[in-house]
Amino acid sequence: MKQLDIDTLKKLTEIVSVSHLNSGDTIVRKGQRGKQFFVLLRGRAAVYLNEKEGPIAVIPEGQMIGELGVINKDTRTATVKADGPVEVLAMEGDAFLELVKKNTAIGLAVIETLSSRLTSMLKDRERSG
Repeated sequence: MKQLDIDTLKKLTEIVSVSHLNSGDTIVRKGQRGKQFFVLLRGRAAVYLNEKEGPIAVIPEGQMIGELGVINKDTRTATVKADGPVEVLAMEGDAFLELVKKNTAIGLAVIETLSSRLTSMLKDRERSG
């Protein structure tokens, strides 16, 4: 994957913010409109379809959170909570989509993440059914 150029990096610093969250804090909530995209910079996050039933997956640092809601301009499909102290980079959805349109490296990273998740889901279904 190609590296980001200086202009893109400068643009990123203008449109992102970094937040520190505590264990159990909600990063995204199922059913809410996907207005922001996140990157888990430090720590882990737990994914819940139903919070009463416990997490269905754990997201390690370096992974994206909430990109589906932003790309599809739809509601969140799951709730994601901090699993211990975390640091997340947040970007408004419109700014993220504009950046993806202008930078193929970022677009490819999103495609790779979505492809990996889809493959994992299909393998899980094969094993369970």
